[in-house]
This record gives sequence, C-alpha cells and structure tokens, in this order.
Amino acid sequence: MKTAFLLLALLGIGLLPACKKEKENTPNSGMLMGTYKLTGLYYYSPGDDGEFQTVTSEKTVTFHSDGTITSNGNLCIPETDALSPSSGTYSHSNKTITVTNCDGIEYKLIGYTLIIGHGCWEQCKSRFIKI
Repeated sequence: MKTAFLLLALLGIGLLPACKKEKENTPNSGMLMGTYKLTGLYYYSPGDDGEFQTVTSEKTVTFHSDGTITSNGNLCIPETDALSPSSGTYSHSNKTITVTNCDGIEYKLIGYTLIIGHGCWEQCKSRFIKI
C-alpha cells in the first residue's frame, strides 16, 4: 500500500512541471488579456531623446482570450483618435498584431505597460497602461 501511494505521488509530481510548461506556452496565458488605455506616443526623429510624449486620450485596446484584439481607435496608426474602431488578431508567440491593410505591428508587455510598435517609415510607438 505504501509503495503504491509513493508511486502515485512521484507520478503526480512528475506531471506538474509538464502541465505548467504547456500552460505558459498558450496564447491565452499571462497578464496580456484585458484593456489598456493610451498614455503616450513616440515618433523617432534624428537627434531626439527617445522618450514618449505623454498624451490624453480615450483610445483603448483590448486583448481577448480567443486571440483577437479590438480598439476604439486605429491600431495601425500611433494617434490619439478614439473614433475609428479597428480589430485584428495577435500572436502571443511572436508578439505581433495582424490588422487588414497594415503591416509590421509588434507589441511587448512590461508589467502593466503595453508598447505597440507601428510599421512606420521611421520608428513610432504607442504606450498603453492596463486599466
């Protein structure tokens, strides 16, 4: 009886890391899901200091657990306008957003701060905070 219990306990312990690793690799895991509000914009120009400019905006983006993303503004353009709804899909594995008619959208999450890099001729980004 003790041997059977010990074997079951060891088997259960051996399966725990495998389950955890599988969960970490799914697109629906982590803190990404939720809504973020625009707080800053960055446009690269030669000689600038590389800092975001704080903005006031009602623009939001929402990451859904089904792999879709929605916004009350244009996801393709780093702007404060919240009057042009758009949507698309995202890939958790390569940190990209796909929206019809625009290319090169990447994102990264640092704590509760979301940075979206837009496919601009020069580098441009939008900064959002989770709400």
